[in-house]
Amino acid sequence: MKPVLIMKQTKLEGEKQQLAAREKRLRGDKKQLGVRERQLRVKERQLRDDKAKLRDKEAKLREEMKEKKQAAFTWTESEARLDGMGFCKEEKYFRLDCSYLRGTNVNSGEQLLLYCRKAFLEQFRFLREQVLEHGALGWIQGSPGTGKTTTTLSFCMKLDRNEWSFKCIRLKARSNTCVVEVTGNKRRTCSFAKESEGEQMKLLLEGLLDGKKSLL
Repeated sequence: MKPVLIMKQTKLEGEKQQLAAREKRLRGDKKQLGVRERQLRVKERQLRDDKAKLRDKEAKLREEMKEKKQAAFTWTESEARLDGMGFCKEEKYFRLDCSYLRGTNVNSGEQLLLYCRKAFLEQFRFLREQVLEHGALGWIQGSPGTGKTTTTLSFCMKLDRNEWSFKCIRLKARSNTCVVEVTGNKRRTCSFAKESEGEQMKLLLEGLLDGKKSLL
């Protein structure tokens, strides 16, 4: 055999061996890649399971916190009795149940008939346009006995019960703090001493973060 042909054949065999070695390495790399992909899928499943467990734990913790907050108050529940309240006599007057002003569930049958004077209607408009529609904090100033609380309560009575709930907190200088809460057709009331006012107020405000629209 001629020397040139032998050299070419030897070179070709060497290239074949190199190609076979590369193919072997490629198969090994492919096998390792498959192993890593399976490991990654296992880790992804573990991560999903861990996330699901974390969500369950967070939901349980939120429920426990909610129960704890509710247990901090002694609520008295009754029917809201909203049907008997509202505008009357060609909307010149507004009828309001007096028990809401007293912070009690006791229905004495007494009703307050409010004359819808200009200041009454202006406060309604302020609460609707400046507070509700903008989700803002409303500040109403006025001398004692000028109707700030009664007008605000009257406004709350006109809210859509399917969309809104409200809490009325009356801070008093020399007596217990009174809370009236209306959700749907139910009313709840409670009171707490001034000594624990700070902590109780914090719990009440945290209770508003339940996803439903609330007016305080």
